[in-house]
Amino acid sequence: MDKPVNDELGFSDIIEPLIKGWRTLALAILIGSISGVVIYFMSGKYYLATSNFIPTVTASSSLGDLAGVAKIAGLKVPEQEGGLSPILFPKLVNNVEVRLKLAELPLILSTGDTSTFRDYIVNVYEPSVLGKVAKLPKKLKSLIVPSRESESIDLSFIKLSDEDFMVISELEERINILTEQEDGAVTIAVEMPEAILAAQMAKHVEAMLQQAIVDYKTTEISNEYEYIVSTLEKKKKEFEEAQEELSLFADRNLIITSNTAKIEFERLESNLRIKERIYDQILNEKELTELDLNKSIPQFVVIKPVIIPYEKASPSGMLYLIFFGTFGLLVGSIIVMAPFFKKFVGYSKSTE
Repeated sequence: MDKPVNDELGFSDIIEPLIKGWRTLALAILIGSISGVVIYFMSGKYYLATSNFIPTVTASSSLGDLAGVAKIAGLKVPEQEGGLSPILFPKLVNNVEVRLKLAELPLILSTGDTSTFRDYIVNVYEPSVLGKVAKLPKKLKSLIVPSRESESIDLSFIKLSDEDFMVISELEERINILTEQEDGAVTIAVEMPEAILAAQMAKHVEAMLQQAIVDYKTTEISNEYEYIVSTLEKKKKEFEEAQEELSLFADRNLIITSNTAKIEFERLESNLRIKERIYDQILNEKELTELDLNKSIPQFVVIKPVIIPYEKASPSGMLYLIFFGTFGLLVGSIIVMAPFFKKFVGYSKSTE
């Protein structure tokens, strides 16, 4: 005879079905744990290499050379007007051209062979079972949609091939760049199946990002410097021509007797002085601009250099076991308690 069901649930009412259904709970936990172990071995294992640095610019603050030290100490240093916000740093290496260049940089595999990221992903790397399943829709799509070959449309545009898109997608999945707005610190994290490859790719990304920051910070003043240098060359040539013209005139007129010759000599001499002043002024401006250019070049304070990771970064097997075992316990509890809750709900409706 069934035990009467009370209007209110007590602790014993909940525990009793769980105790009676312990075999179901044990089976659910076992199935969940086994599923976790299987999924763990089917999933990809990756090594994580990181780098952390702070870009500092001498001219970016009234603190001068102490700006970088102040940032490291946690003090907020005002950004130079027109400067590049740290939030935009990742965008400097996220464009297609940079990604394609990054894919062609050399890598030394654990076997000692030399390769590139593109060659490694296309010809060497073997994804995990779950990785293959995740990429199955893309492969099915490639069978339906004709493949695209890389071809030049005109002098300004390039049509990317399916392989290019695949390589760029792999780079986006494996490279992560984080920045802190307050101190401008940049953290680069790269995941790769091999530890040595993770470290090399992190170093490549670090170098490309730092060069991109330097180029951005110095573009305007570099253009100004190049213009001054080209102008200086022209003025130097004009100054030397004025010197030569005055010398030739003086050699032809060792004794100046006529007023015409005297006036011509004074004119050439005056023209030489003007050319000399202009040349000296531009030369001085070149030296000042060169100094400003050197000041504007960011210096990078490396907080954490790239090192070859020792341990795998992907979740451990124990975490998979605990998670899926707990999930199995939850599913088993629902199965065991379902009849009781159904009976309780039915009794409550009958007493209304």
